[in-house]
Amino acid sequence: YPEKNVIFEPLDIYDEHWLGKKLARVAFNLMPTSTIRGKHRLYILRYKKYVKFFFLNLANHVIGPIPFVKNIIRFLDRVLVPVDSQAASLVDKYKPDLVFVPDIIFGPDRIFARVARAQGIYIIGTPRSWDNLTSKGFAMVKPDKLLVLTSRMVPEAIKYVGMKKEDVIVTGPPQFDMYFKPAKNTKEEFCKKLGIDPKRRIVLCAPFFDP
Repeated sequence: YPEKNVIFEPLDIYDEHWLGKKLARVAFNLMPTSTIRGKHRLYILRYKKYVKFFFLNLANHVIGPIPFVKNIIRFLDRVLVPVDSQAASLVDKYKPDLVFVPDIIFGPDRIFARVARAQGIYIIGTPRSWDNLTSKGFAMVKPDKLLVLTSRMVPEAIKYVGMKKEDVIVTGPPQFDMYFKPAKNTKEEFCKKLGIDPKRRIVLCAPFFDP
């Protein structure tokens, strides 16, 4: 990163405040999606804690769908979870116009989201992957704008994060930006390099991920 406006700051922050983690766990268990309920079923099969599973399942079905539940948990997060002093000092140092949160569900990222919320700084966030809005619990700090990977995530962002439609932007998966490059060679040049007749039809077989 040779650009002069890119600065790296080391911080000894390994995890968020314990109360923030507890509230995030509540948010996870109350999210009324089939994915979370499936994880509850796996929990009972693995640990045989039938009573705990019964109450988790009951809370998920009865309390989870109530619209204002997210607001209550977020209110508790705002008034009870202390802002991290190291993160706050860093934000005070640079006084940014906005804070970008690359994973709105991830605990360490919430540390900076809480600082931005407390200081009234504009927040832009994104989920780490396509399934995170339905499988990781709802965002404890709601961003001002949310960048999502697919159009299918737009209604999920509205329903589970509480975003307005106009505040959700479909950008595609950023990890694939490296493949969005202009072609260096024409088809004729490409075929000539490989000794292929350019008039022939070519079938491309590409693995999903790099080896």
